[in-house]
Amino acid sequence: MLKFAKDVDAVELGLSAISQAPGQSQIGLVIAALVIITGSLLYHYLRRFYYPCLTISELNNAEEHLKDTFNKAHSTSSLCGRELEETTHAKLCLEERASEIRSEALRGSPSLLKTHLGIVVELVPSIIGWYTHVVELQRDIMIIVERVKRSRINAERKMHEATYATVDAQPAATGREVVGPQETAALRHRNRRPDAPMFGAAVDNTPTVADG
Repeated sequence: MLKFAKDVDAVELGLSAISQAPGQSQIGLVIAALVIITGSLLYHYLRRFYYPCLTISELNNAEEHLKDTFNKAHSTSSLCGRELEETTHAKLCLEERASEIRSEALRGSPSLLKTHLGIVVELVPSIIGWYTHVVELQRDIMIIVERVKRSRINAERKMHEATYATVDAQPAATGREVVGPQETAALRHRNRRPDAPMFGAAVDNTPTVADG
């Protein structure tokens, strides 16, 4: 009798577990979905703001962006002299290192991350370090460009100020005072001969006794 009661209890426990299984499986699926979504958002956040360059394709894009920044600065004559030499040397060193990283990626064995995400795990630290130097060099180039641009604007501003100062000093140098139309008419009237008729006034042509 006791054995039968134990068997009944075991069956009831099994039925209870079976009836609860669908609910637990749904909760498990919800938790798994939340974990995947959170992990995906965290991955994209870290990739965008902290590790924007992890793959070989991203390395290639960063290298092209560095070349464009350098060529634009060089074409506008912002880089010259010692700064041009130092910047060119740093750029060539980074290009050489990028080629070495690509060669190491080609020699590496295939993996799921490399195939689907383009990430070579053993090269991630090298790519991150390389990208850090690229960002620093681009920043240095842009600082030089803005400094040269500011110097040119300052020189142009001083040239315009000198031009305006020369124009303002011309009346004082010639000893003449710039006057308006009303002042000019008053001066002409003041300097007129007493016997000279005013402009526009009627002239008296009546003969006098002496004329007769």
